Amino acid sequence: MDMEVPHHLVDILHPSEDYSVGQFYKDARKLTGEILSRGHVPIVTGGTGLYLRWFIYGKPDVPKASREITAEVNSELEDFQRDGDWEAAVEFVVKAGDPAVRSLAANDWYRLRRRLEILKSSGVSPSAIEVPYNSFKEKLRSSDDADAFDGGCSDVEADEKKSKNLDYDFSCFFLSTQRMDLYRSIDFRCEDMLLDDGILSEANWLLDLGLMPNSNSAARAIGYRQAMDFLLMSREHGGSSSAQAFYRFLFEFQKASR
Repeated sequence: MDMEVPHHLVDILHPSEDYSVGQFYKDARKLTGEILSRGHVPIVTGGTGLYLRWFIYGKPDVPKASREITAEVNSELEDFQRDGDWEAAVEFVVKAGDPAVRSLAANDWYRLRRRLEILKSSGVSPSAIEVPYNSFKEKLRSSDDADAFDGGCSDVEADEKKSKNLDYDFSCFFLSTQRMDLYRSIDFRCEDMLLDDGILSEANWLLDLGLMPNSNSAARAIGYRQAMDFLLMSREHGGSSSAQAFYRFLFEFQKASR
């Protein structure tokens, strides 16, 4: 009988507990060392691009905001978020010294708050803080330019050169398909997640715990955030909603999942 492969960092927190990419980096790198020390090869699957970049290239030297700064930022942005005035909130942070926030996705209040926290904690725009992933790309670009001048190198030599700049020998694999096929698959998966005791039931449970959309890691997750917004609106109308409101929620859920 085959032994099951151990899975790590699954079901390690209660949904009410917060979790950051910094904590993930710390936990995942610790487990990586332990798995390698046992003579096994760790396989990292899933995840967002941000989490994978931190895992591979390292964490940027970004200051952690104090409780006082976090409270100050929340207070400054609270009225904007309550009124749904995203554009005004963005301009507020731009005037504070971070024009790059204009590139954030609309209503990404978490990242807007975090960038203002970094600005207040460090005194500089987050864009000015060195990010290992970007530094690594610049080093490779400079090295590739030099190789081109010298006559170039083989693909094997190029891969070896890239690996030497990292602390582990990473092999990355990505699944790819036609965009429209991918979108169709995502749309169907989102619809399946609504069946039975699916994401709406889970989002309702999060609200019953006292969580609000965007308030922590679970409430910021794609799907849960949209479901919680929809359910809050339904609760305001005595627990009912129109078909139009439901299809608007489904559309936003599918769009965010792409």
